[in-house]
Amino acid sequence: MFELENIQSAFSGHEPIVLRAPKERRASVALILNGDLPTGDPSIIFIERAFHSDDPWSGHMALPGGRFEMQDRNLLGTARRETREEIGVDLSSGTFLGRLDDLQGKRGSKSTDIVIACFVFQMPQIASFVPNREVADIVNLQVSRILDPATYTIASTAASDRAFPGISIDGGDRIIWGLTYRFLRLFFSLMGYDLPPD
Repeated sequence: MFELENIQSAFSGHEPIVLRAPKERRASVALILNGDLPTGDPSIIFIERAFHSDDPWSGHMALPGGRFEMQDRNLLGTARRETREEIGVDLSSGTFLGRLDDLQGKRGSKSTDIVIACFVFQMPQIASFVPNREVADIVNLQVSRILDPATYTIASTAASDRAFPGISIDGGDRIIWGLTYRFLRLFFSLMGYDLPPD
């Protein structure tokens, strides 16, 4: 199912929902399929954000990405630049597959004024990464693990009185949830798979 032609076919019929927002309130991330797709089980690259006391999302699992900057040609350029800066990967050596629907940022259950775009790429097997100071760790998680119900869990946060569905990285405290989980749901839904609803 996760062969290149199947993913390209899914995106060819997909018209992403693009939310309007000023450039200073825009950000973008890269969902990177890492590895040869003919195996049918590539991995997706996640980062663990380094801890900063003034960053409410520090320590969270995320996709590489960040805020739009004036040097960026567009939001796709933002995703490419941020990926290069955060993990040392040049996405120009891979295949751009498409764009998912934009999402409104949230903190807990409350919406923020940030709108995030997500661009999907396929890369040949990446041998090494060069994380910058914003990244505490880099995790390659196979698609089969993400789709395994045994990894599904519930995450909670002090910023909200509700619980959120998530994917456990290693059975411990590292959980993919929130915005990153919502983008995963969009991607896998496009490919014909359903993750538990957010």
